[in-house]
Order: sequence, then C-alpha cells, then structure tokens
Amino acid sequence: MVFYKNKYFLLLLLFLLMLVDGQMSFVMSSLFSYHFLISSHLFLLAVMYFYHDKNDAFTLWSSIFLGAIFDIYYLNRIGLIVFLLPMLALFI
Repeated sequence: MVFYKNKYFLLLLLFLLMLVDGQMSFVMSSLFSYHFLISSHLFLLAVMYFYHDKNDAFTLWSSIFLGAIFDIYYLNRIGLIVFLLPMLALFI
C-alpha cells in the first residue's frame, strides 16, 4: 500500500492507465462497428480520484505532462487537453 502514496508511482500508474484506456476505447469501437464511437473515460476519473489529496504544484505539473503526452499520442499535436486536464484536476 505504500506504493499508492508515492507520487512518482502514481504518475507512472496514471500514464499506464491512459494507454490502457485509449486502447480499450479503440477495441470496443472496432468490435461493434465504426458507426458507434465508444469512449472510455477511466483516465479522467482516475486523475480526479488520485489528485484530491496531493499538493497543487505536483498536481499542476504532472497533469500538464500527462495532458501533453495524451495530446501527442492520440491527436498528434499539442492541443486542448494540455490546458483542460490541469484545470479539471485543480478545480475538482
């Protein structure tokens, strides 16, 4: 249980969850058909849950980092998630 309190392990866990979440959405969309867009938001729920007791500086910088990786990996450019994910994590 000590691993869950370590903030660097948390960052790695959220990164892996982001990758699994995107692949799960892709698999679910391709199983049914491409007429339906099935999107999983487990990554956003995990960010809101895990960051509720962390300090603001760690929350801000790690969510900017994860948002940039999310944008580059899924959208191939830095876009809106870099700004929305830190705002979501700080205000919720």
